Amino acid sequence: MSCVYLLRHGQASFEADDYDALSALGEQQARRTGEDLLRRGIAFDQIVCGGMQRHGQTLSALQQGFSKALPNAPINPDWNEIDHHSVLGGFDTRLATAASMRKYLLAQSHPEKAFLTVFTRAVTRWQSGQHDADYTESWREFKGRVISALDTTFAGLEKGQQALVVTSGGPIALVVASLMQLPETNWFNLNWTLVNTGITKILRTGGRLMVSSVNEHQHLDTPSSGSLITYK
Repeated sequence: MSCVYLLRHGQASFEADDYDALSALGEQQARRTGEDLLRRGIAFDQIVCGGMQRHGQTLSALQQGFSKALPNAPINPDWNEIDHHSVLGGFDTRLATAASMRKYLLAQSHPEKAFLTVFTRAVTRWQSGQHDADYTESWREFKGRVISALDTTFAGLEKGQQALVVTSGGPIALVVASLMQLPETNWFNLNWTLVNTGITKILRTGGRLMVSSVNEHQHLDTPSSGSLITYK
Protein backbone atom coordinates (compact mmCIF):
# COMPACT_ATOMS: atom_id res chain seq x y z
CA MET A 1 0.00 0.00 0.00
CA SER A 2 1.21 3.52 -0.80
CA CYS A 3 -0.38 6.83 0.11
CA VAL A 4 -0.56 10.35 -1.27
CA TYR A 5 -1.46 13.24 1.04
CA LEU A 6 -3.15 16.04 -0.90
CA LEU A 7 -2.69 19.31 0.98
CA ARG A 8 -4.70 22.38 0.07
CA HIS A 9 -2.70 25.62 0.28
CA GLY A 10 -3.04 28.03 3.19
CA GLN A 11 -5.45 30.95 3.08
CA ALA A 12 -4.73 33.14 0.07
CA SER A 13 -5.16 36.91 -0.21
CA PHE A 14 -8.71 36.88 -1.55
CA GLU A 15 -9.34 40.63 -1.40
CA ALA A 16 -5.89 41.70 -2.62
CA ASP A 17 -4.83 42.46 -6.19
CA ASP A 18 -2.73 39.28 -6.10
CA TYR A 19 -4.83 36.38 -4.83
CA ASP A 20 -1.92 34.01 -5.46
CA ALA A 21 -0.12 34.84 -2.22
CA LEU A 22 -0.66 33.56 1.30
CA SER A 23 -2.14 35.83 3.93
CA ALA A 24 -0.48 35.97 7.35
CA LEU A 25 -3.14 33.54 8.56
CA GLY A 26 -2.38 31.24 5.63
CA GLU A 27 1.27 31.08 6.67
CA GLN A 28 0.20 30.31 10.24
CA GLN A 29 -2.06 27.49 9.01
CA ALA A 30 0.79 25.95 7.03
CA ARG A 31 3.21 26.14 9.96
CA ARG A 32 0.60 24.52 12.18
CA THR A 33 0.25 21.74 9.60
CA GLY A 34 3.98 21.09 9.70
CA GLU A 35 3.98 21.03 13.49
CA ASP A 36 1.09 18.55 13.52
CA LEU A 37 2.71 16.23 10.97
CA LEU A 38 5.90 16.23 13.05
CA ARG A 39 3.99 15.55 16.27
CA ARG A 40 2.22 12.60 14.65
CA GLY A 41 5.47 11.16 13.33
CA ILE A 42 4.38 11.29 9.69
CA ALA A 43 7.22 11.17 7.18
CA PHE A 44 7.25 11.53 3.41
CA ASP A 45 9.37 9.79 0.82
CA GLN A 46 8.46 12.33 -1.84
CA ILE A 47 7.04 15.83 -1.95
CA VAL A 48 5.48 17.44 -5.02
CA CYS A 49 4.50 21.09 -5.23
CA GLY A 50 2.08 22.75 -7.61
CA GLY A 51 3.47 25.61 -9.65
CA MET A 52 1.53 28.49 -8.12
CA GLN A 53 3.06 31.00 -5.71
CA ARG A 54 0.70 30.06 -2.90
CA HIS A 55 1.73 26.41 -3.23
CA GLY A 56 5.41 27.21 -2.76
CA GLN A 57 4.68 29.58 0.12
CA THR A 58 2.57 26.91 1.81
CA LEU A 59 5.37 24.38 1.53
CA SER A 60 7.93 26.86 2.88
CA ALA A 61 5.80 27.66 5.93
CA LEU A 62 5.06 23.95 6.47
CA GLN A 63 8.80 23.25 6.49
CA GLN A 64 9.26 25.85 9.22
CA GLY A 65 6.73 24.05 11.39
CA PHE A 66 8.05 20.59 10.57
CA SER A 67 11.58 21.64 11.62
CA LYS A 68 13.19 18.57 10.03
CA ALA A 69 14.68 18.10 6.60
CA LEU A 70 12.15 17.17 3.93
CA PRO A 71 12.77 15.68 0.47
CA ASN A 72 13.36 18.12 -2.37
CA ALA A 73 10.06 19.12 -3.92
CA PRO A 74 9.87 19.17 -7.72
CA ILE A 75 7.25 21.47 -9.19
CA ASN A 76 4.44 19.92 -11.22
CA PRO A 77 2.11 22.58 -12.68
CA ASP A 78 -0.45 19.87 -13.45
CA TRP A 79 -1.42 20.26 -9.78
CA ASN A 80 -2.33 23.93 -10.35
CA GLU A 81 -5.80 25.32 -9.68
CA ILE A 82 -8.24 26.16 -12.46
CA ASP A 83 -7.72 29.53 -14.13
CA HIS A 84 -10.57 31.22 -12.32
CA HIS A 85 -10.06 34.52 -14.15
CA SER A 86 -10.54 32.70 -17.45
CA VAL A 87 -13.60 30.84 -16.16
CA LEU A 88 -15.17 34.01 -14.79
CA GLY A 89 -14.15 36.15 -17.76
CA GLY A 90 -15.61 33.66 -20.20
CA PHE A 91 -18.92 34.12 -18.44
CA ASP A 92 -18.76 37.90 -17.98
CA THR A 93 -15.90 40.13 -19.15
CA ARG A 94 -16.42 42.34 -16.09
CA LEU A 95 -14.97 39.48 -14.01
CA ALA A 96 -11.87 38.77 -16.09
CA THR A 97 -9.35 40.46 -13.75
CA ALA A 98 -9.00 40.81 -10.00
CA ALA A 99 -9.51 44.58 -10.19
CA SER A 100 -12.60 44.42 -12.40
CA MET A 101 -14.10 41.62 -10.32
CA ARG A 102 -13.59 43.59 -7.11
CA LYS A 103 -15.22 46.64 -8.71
CA TYR A 104 -18.20 44.52 -9.74
CA LEU A 105 -18.58 42.94 -6.30
CA LEU A 106 -18.30 46.22 -4.42
CA ALA A 107 -21.28 47.46 -6.40
CA GLN A 108 -23.41 44.56 -5.11
CA SER A 109 -25.45 44.78 -1.90
CA HIS A 110 -24.19 41.35 -0.80
CA PRO A 111 -20.74 40.83 -2.37
CA GLU A 112 -20.06 37.31 -1.09
CA LYS A 113 -23.47 36.05 -2.17
CA ALA A 114 -23.03 37.76 -5.53
CA PHE A 115 -19.63 36.12 -6.03
CA LEU A 116 -21.00 32.67 -5.24
CA THR A 117 -23.85 33.21 -7.70
CA VAL A 118 -21.70 34.35 -10.62
CA PHE A 119 -18.95 31.81 -9.95
CA THR A 120 -21.47 28.97 -9.86
CA ARG A 121 -22.97 30.09 -13.16
CA ALA A 122 -19.51 30.59 -14.68
CA VAL A 123 -18.36 27.11 -13.69
CA THR A 124 -21.56 25.55 -15.03
CA ARG A 125 -20.92 27.22 -18.39
CA TRP A 126 -17.28 26.08 -18.38
CA GLN A 127 -18.14 22.49 -17.47
CA SER A 128 -20.74 22.25 -20.23
CA GLY A 129 -18.03 21.92 -22.87
CA GLN A 130 -20.06 24.05 -25.26
CA HIS A 131 -17.81 27.12 -25.07
CA ASP A 132 -14.30 25.63 -24.85
CA ALA A 133 -12.82 28.19 -27.23
CA ASP A 134 -13.58 30.92 -24.68
CA TYR A 135 -11.17 29.51 -22.08
CA THR A 136 -7.44 29.03 -21.59
CA GLU A 137 -8.21 25.48 -20.45
CA SER A 138 -11.36 23.42 -20.96
CA TRP A 139 -13.01 21.36 -18.24
CA ARG A 140 -11.90 18.19 -20.06
CA GLU A 141 -8.30 19.41 -20.21
CA PHE A 142 -8.35 20.29 -16.52
CA LYS A 143 -9.60 16.82 -15.61
CA GLY A 144 -6.99 15.19 -17.81
CA ARG A 145 -4.01 16.99 -16.33
CA VAL A 146 -5.06 16.45 -12.72
CA ILE A 147 -5.64 12.71 -13.13
CA SER A 148 -2.33 12.52 -15.01
CA ALA A 149 -0.61 14.31 -12.11
CA LEU A 150 -2.09 11.83 -9.63
CA ASP A 151 -0.95 8.87 -11.74
CA THR A 152 2.54 10.35 -12.07
CA THR A 153 2.80 10.88 -8.32
CA PHE A 154 1.81 7.30 -7.51
CA ALA A 155 4.12 5.97 -10.24
CA GLY A 156 7.04 7.43 -8.29
CA LEU A 157 6.13 5.58 -5.08
CA GLU A 158 7.12 2.09 -4.08
CA LYS A 159 5.01 -0.10 -1.83
CA GLY A 160 4.75 1.40 1.66
CA GLN A 161 5.90 4.86 0.62
CA GLN A 162 4.10 8.17 1.11
CA ALA A 163 4.06 11.44 -0.82
CA LEU A 164 2.86 14.93 0.05
CA VAL A 165 1.36 17.05 -2.73
CA VAL A 166 0.80 20.76 -2.15
CA THR A 167 -2.05 21.83 -4.42
CA SER A 168 -5.43 23.59 -4.48
CA GLY A 169 -9.06 22.83 -3.78
CA GLY A 170 -10.06 22.29 -7.40
CA PRO A 171 -7.63 19.43 -8.10
CA ILE A 172 -8.33 17.82 -4.72
CA ALA A 173 -12.09 17.94 -5.25
CA LEU A 174 -11.65 16.52 -8.74
CA VAL A 175 -9.59 13.57 -7.50
CA VAL A 176 -12.15 12.76 -4.80
CA ALA A 177 -15.13 13.12 -7.13
CA SER A 178 -13.45 10.98 -9.78
CA LEU A 179 -12.40 8.15 -7.46
CA MET A 180 -15.78 8.11 -5.73
CA GLN A 181 -17.56 8.27 -9.10
CA LEU A 182 -19.59 11.32 -8.13
CA PRO A 183 -21.48 13.30 -10.78
CA GLU A 184 -19.28 16.00 -12.30
CA THR A 185 -21.61 18.69 -11.00
CA ASN A 186 -20.71 17.62 -7.44
CA TRP A 187 -17.10 18.65 -7.99
CA PHE A 188 -17.90 22.33 -7.49
CA ASN A 189 -19.92 21.79 -4.31
CA LEU A 190 -17.18 19.61 -2.84
CA ASN A 191 -14.57 22.22 -3.68
CA TRP A 192 -16.35 24.85 -1.56
CA THR A 193 -16.10 22.65 1.55
CA LEU A 194 -12.33 22.15 1.48
CA VAL A 195 -10.46 23.86 4.30
CA ASN A 196 -7.19 25.71 3.80
CA THR A 197 -4.37 23.25 4.66
CA GLY A 198 -6.92 20.46 4.96
CA ILE A 199 -5.51 17.04 4.07
CA THR A 200 -7.09 14.43 1.81
CA LYS A 201 -5.48 10.98 1.69
CA ILE A 202 -5.50 8.71 -1.35
CA LEU A 203 -4.38 5.09 -1.08
CA ARG A 204 -3.13 2.67 -3.71
CA THR A 205 -3.61 -0.96 -2.84
CA GLY A 206 -3.66 -3.90 -5.21
CA GLY A 207 -3.33 -1.51 -8.13
CA ARG A 208 -6.50 0.31 -7.14
CA LEU A 209 -6.79 3.91 -5.97
CA MET A 210 -9.23 4.77 -3.21
CA VAL A 211 -10.12 7.72 -1.00
CA SER A 212 -9.02 7.13 2.60
CA SER A 213 -10.02 10.49 4.09
CA VAL A 214 -11.21 13.90 2.93
CA ASN A 215 -10.48 17.35 4.32
CA GLU A 216 -8.76 16.42 7.61
CA HIS A 217 -8.25 19.65 9.55
CA GLN A 218 -8.22 18.80 13.25
CA HIS A 219 -4.81 20.50 13.49
CA LEU A 220 -6.52 23.84 12.86
CA ASP A 221 -9.08 23.61 15.66
CA THR A 222 -7.45 23.26 19.08
CA PRO A 223 -8.64 24.47 22.52
CA SER A 224 -5.29 26.10 23.27
CA SER A 225 -5.14 28.41 20.26
CA GLY A 226 -8.65 28.54 18.84
CA SER A 227 -9.79 27.88 15.32
CA LEU A 228 -7.73 28.69 12.24
CA ILE A 229 -10.31 27.30 9.82
CA THR A 230 -10.87 29.20 6.56
CA TYR A 231 -12.09 28.24 3.09
CA LYS A 232 -10.47 30.71 0.62
